[in-house]
Order: sequence, then structure tokens, then C-alpha cells
Amino acid sequence: MSHELLYATGTAAGEPAAALGIALETLQELLGELESSNTFVVVQGHSHTITPTSVQQPGMMRSERPGYIATVTTVVEIS
Repeated sequence: MSHELLYATGTAAGEPAAALGIALETLQELLGELESSNTFVVVQGHSHTITPTSVQQPGMMRSERPGYIATVTTVVEIS
């Protein structure tokens, strides 16, 4: 058995839950990749942070809005 450290981030304007949702979707994709190539995958623990930031909106004006960046770090045991 070995351990891997997974790291995912998400940035969104508005509510912190939106940024966390993006980070968790990315983490789910990473876990899915591990599950498809390993017999045993167990999340041993995780940590997350949510930090206020400015988010630049796409378009001609490129306006900035208040938003959040979420980071999820997870330790996974695999074999």
C-alpha cells in the first residue's frame, strides 16, 4: 500500500460554496482516476481552506467581483 496526496482548487465569484463545489468536483475526478487503476482506494483524511479573493469576469470589460478560492488537500491510501 502507498499514500498519495491529492490537491484540488476552485475559484468562483459570489458564495464560498461555489468555489468549494468546483474544488470537490475536481477532487472527485482525481479519485475516479485512482479507482479505475487501483483495487483499493481509501481517503485517509482531508483539509480544506476557503480564502476571499477578487475574481476577474470574462468579457470586454474584464470587471472584478468579490469571490473565493477553495483548496482541498486529501491523503489517499491506494494499492
